[in-house]
Amino acid sequence: MLISLGNTMRVRVRPTFTPAIIAAITVLGLAALAKAGQAGPAGQAPQGTQGTQGAQGDRPIDLTGSWTMDLAMPRGPGAASATFEQHGAVLTGRYWSSTLGQHEFRGTLTGTAMEFSFKFARTQGGPQDTSVVLAGAIVSLDEMKGTITLTPGNAGTFSAHRATPWPDPSPHRITMVTVDRDVSLEVLDWGGSGRTLVLLAGLGNSAHVFDEFAPKLRAIGHVYGITRRGYGKSGMPPSGYDADRLADDVLAVIDQLKLENPVVIGHSIAGEELTSLGVRYSNRLGGLIYLDAAADRTIHTVDDAMSRINFPTPTTDDMQSVAAFRRWMPRGMGVVFPESEIRQMFLVTAEGRIGPYLTPSRIPDAINAGVKKPDYAAIKVPALSLDARAVASEMPGYTPELHAAYVAAFESSADAQARAAAFDANPRGTVVVIEHANHYVFLSNESDVLREIRVFVSALN
Repeated sequence: MLISLGNTMRVRVRPTFTPAIIAAITVLGLAALAKAGQAGPAGQAPQGTQGTQGAQGDRPIDLTGSWTMDLAMPRGPGAASATFEQHGAVLTGRYWSSTLGQHEFRGTLTGTAMEFSFKFARTQGGPQDTSVVLAGAIVSLDEMKGTITLTPGNAGTFSAHRATPWPDPSPHRITMVTVDRDVSLEVLDWGGSGRTLVLLAGLGNSAHVFDEFAPKLRAIGHVYGITRRGYGKSGMPPSGYDADRLADDVLAVIDQLKLENPVVIGHSIAGEELTSLGVRYSNRLGGLIYLDAAADRTIHTVDDAMSRINFPTPTTDDMQSVAAFRRWMPRGMGVVFPESEIRQMFLVTAEGRIGPYLTPSRIPDAINAGVKKPDYAAIKVPALSLDARAVASEMPGYTPELHAAYVAAFESSADAQARAAAFDANPRGTVVVIEHANHYVFLSNESDVLREIRVFVSALN
């Protein structure tokens, strides 16, 4: 049965999926952005110290907070960041660089001398046999410089500046929840009343991508967001990125926060977690909502068309500031992310410039390698798929010369019947097709998505 709903269509168990859009987003935006991100300019030469207590009189030195680093290594310049927690002379925190990824460290502060270190494995799953030591001097309350040494490996220098704190305006509370050995996930709690709603982001994003959307769900339920491992403030272990392990992470959060029968809402590749949860733990859930997320990612039907499209990438000017980057996003991606999400995705330099992409490519590669063929028939709770239907000529970067490639990538329905038959196996499944929609359908068609979530949750209640 097909019912007209303005610019949407409601389809009962007869979906027409557009997995091309889901596959396309990495090429369309996030992968291009990762390549476009560059380290900011090197910092100015540090000034001299003024005594053992710091550079400003006798004020004690406190390194607590985030710092951005310019690296000079034998292979060329690089960028890094470090977030410190300080308890007396003891330093702990997290270090990130585009080459080494993210690691927890420990260190000490003695007078104006700072040193911290960590170990990492050069190969996934291998021994942590490489040590990294950063040692330097505090030259002001907001600046330090020193050396970075890899053993075995090479050595270089760094110049670090304290990052200006940025107040996140989204009305959420942040909690870190341990889900696995040495792995904690960032959980956002926007509050609200009614049934529990849990938001999961797509590939490349953190839960902050919902910072502007989630507060509008509070009239429907109590809203949480979970940043999966490998992204944002969540832990970045060397393994554990297959669909079932990621779903187990979500279940661990549900257990620890004592969330009863939540509706789990996932965008894009979060459909992997949704299906895994639904197949194995339907008795723990109230329902599932796929935000352009229901697809069989074990097949690749549009790769050839995608390879012929040159998607827009930001220029150097577009990367000069977060504001400039957000002005580029409608042209390059068709939507605008919250500023908080951009700051989760990229290193923002002390000068405010957009720097490198924070998540190393091994993370999305591992997630893509860990997808599974969906078994919608095994899901025993109500499930809703909001299917974003794109129009080729409306996609960023469209040109008439590439019309055929764009149509093949974004409007092809060659595999729609097979996918429809797969979802049709779930007797409690419903699909709503939203026309003229971006893959980030909750941003491009917010009112449609809010309405359909409200209808779905009301039927559960």
